Amino acid sequence: MKRIFLLLALCSQVALAQKSKTQLKAVDDLVEKLSEINLPTKPIRLAIVPFTSSVQSNDYKNTFGEYLTEIIIGKMSENTSQFKVFERSRLDAIFKENELMLSGMMKPSEAIRIGELLPIDALFSGTYTKLKSYVDISGRLIDATSGEILSTYSGRIKMSKNIKTLFPESPSNNTSATTQGTTGSTTTIKVITETSKPELSEEEICQLRIKEIKLLLDDLSSAEKIDQIATEAMKTPFDNLCGKLHYEVMYAFTRYKIDHLGYREFLLKTLDGIALPSKDDRASEIIRFLCKDHDLNAKEWNIVLSALTRVEFWLYRYLDPVFDASNIPTSKNRIDEYFGLVNSQKLGLPQPTSYDLAFYQMMQGLGKHQELLIYTYGKYAGKLGEESAHSVSNHLLYLNRMYKAEENPATKTQVLRWVAAYFRNFQGDKNGEKLYDFAYNFRLKENKSGNKSIDQQNEETKRGYPASDLQLLIALCKDLFSQYATATPYPSQQEDRINFCLAYDIPVPGVIPSMEEADQILKGNDLKEQERIMKLLVQMGEKPEALERTLVALFEKRSLENKEQLITIQSYGIKVLGNIQTRDPKAIDYMISMLTSYNYMENDNSEEAIAKIGKPAIQPLINRLKNTTIHDGGLRYKLVVLLGKNGKDAKVAEPILLKIQKESTNKDILYAIEASLQAIRE
Repeated sequence: MKRIFLLLALCSQVALAQKSKTQLKAVDDLVEKLSEINLPTKPIRLAIVPFTSSVQSNDYKNTFGEYLTEIIIGKMSENTSQFKVFERSRLDAIFKENELMLSGMMKPSEAIRIGELLPIDALFSGTYTKLKSYVDISGRLIDATSGEILSTYSGRIKMSKNIKTLFPESPSNNTSATTQGTTGSTTTIKVITETSKPELSEEEICQLRIKEIKLLLDDLSSAEKIDQIATEAMKTPFDNLCGKLHYEVMYAFTRYKIDHLGYREFLLKTLDGIALPSKDDRASEIIRFLCKDHDLNAKEWNIVLSALTRVEFWLYRYLDPVFDASNIPTSKNRIDEYFGLVNSQKLGLPQPTSYDLAFYQMMQGLGKHQELLIYTYGKYAGKLGEESAHSVSNHLLYLNRMYKAEENPATKTQVLRWVAAYFRNFQGDKNGEKLYDFAYNFRLKENKSGNKSIDQQNEETKRGYPASDLQLLIALCKDLFSQYATATPYPSQQEDRINFCLAYDIPVPGVIPSMEEADQILKGNDLKEQERIMKLLVQMGEKPEALERTLVALFEKRSLENKEQLITIQSYGIKVLGNIQTRDPKAIDYMISMLTSYNYMENDNSEEAIAKIGKPAIQPLINRLKNTTIHDGGLRYKLVVLLGKNGKDAKVAEPILLKIQKESTNKDILYAIEASLQAIRE
């Protein structure tokens, strides 16, 4: 008990250090600083991780760190309006179960991981450094959701004799021995300090009780010993301070896959007696234990379902383990029972849980059980009402997941129909962005270089997002695609959407013109609008065939003030005529004349268009080649290459190619002629 008195002395010493003008405050100062933190939830659900030494220590028990942590927990627990401190024993058990290190200065990523396992808002951890005359302490408070460091703290505790006893390298003050030397003899004087033994507090009794159970849990080698442990544990109700020992038992039984029927009955009785499961962590832990590697029988499920009727929030936490253990037919029956309670307004306290909330809690509780997600959505999504922006986002999230995960083609198409219905039924500010984003999942990557990894990605895309489903989505939501095409403030995003509509023949009034509208614009004098229309026509493939004469007539136009813009429009016209594979002689002659243009658009677009036109351009190319001289090296080279691209169809060009071959000394032209002749003769 002397250690207890020493620890109490340490509390006094910390208080004195805080009052010292030359010393930083410690625990009170720390708690005061943390109390200034503002988080949405009140009180803040806080987990406190034991402090550890920042340097290597001989104290494997971490005596000082454990004690300092207990002081902080005690102080924080006093401020119930600001903090709700997570139980230390539960924290130990959950960390053991998930093989996490429960000490030291936590990293933000570790805090987020812990936040996924525990119902907490923030996590506080820290280290201490023992120096000669004082102990430095450092800590940080981390948001368990975002990983943001909300606050940091550093303090200093003055080293005293009492504090020194908490470090193993310090001499013990419990006993002392003095050796006094005399001639021929040695006298040993042993001083023994006796202390009174005060009565143990309830908390101390419980700590001893927990230690006893822990010792028993070290040996699970026989059914008799397991039965003894369960019997001993069940002597302590799971409803008070000593009840923490049941977290140790559940952890050990789960880890070693021990199923004790008597202990299960004990836990079920405890669960049935929990008035408000949302405010009592025992409920979720008991359900998780009961479902671990073991399906619930009908009686057990009824008790769990009864507990759900008393849950205020976080329903999914109680559903998740149930469906992880159940088989498909049983799970479907339990889903039906759940919604039976929802429809009769018998689920949830203090008021019945709304249908929409209950639906999304079930979807979240089902996790990645695809067949159950499909079943639940197909049977119960039809009753969803007008949803909030948050619910709408969750709705599409589940649809996206289900569609991507589904492998059965018929079921996958059914989910696609649900996606289309979602966009038609639930309107939101970002629905346009979400609709196009979903459609873009079907896009294949361009692969002109023949990259195998891109080919592989495209094959995966085809399997996960088949083109037939995209066509169905467009058919079901064509008006929405049209409506949302220009509903964005970002020009690049608008252009991307319009290009999508062009590719899939989706009309966008006032933006994508009909052929009649385009014809009138191209015959007018608005060059800016003509350029916009030309860009759209380029992407329409063969559709602008009806505009052939109008496009050819554009080549005759000239402008003194807007020469460059007109050249750009005419360059697009060349590209469009190439796409429709024009046979118009004027158009082809114009393209050939542009092969020597210094404007790269005219030059490049003409080469590309002539190559697409193919056979109708062969004779005009030959005629132009005959009129060249040795001084037209660049033009000759292009004409020879374009003839060669026509292969056997350019057989009539063989005589002129042979003639030029004899008279030319240009190595590039000679090489191009040889290659073209080979292509023609194959």
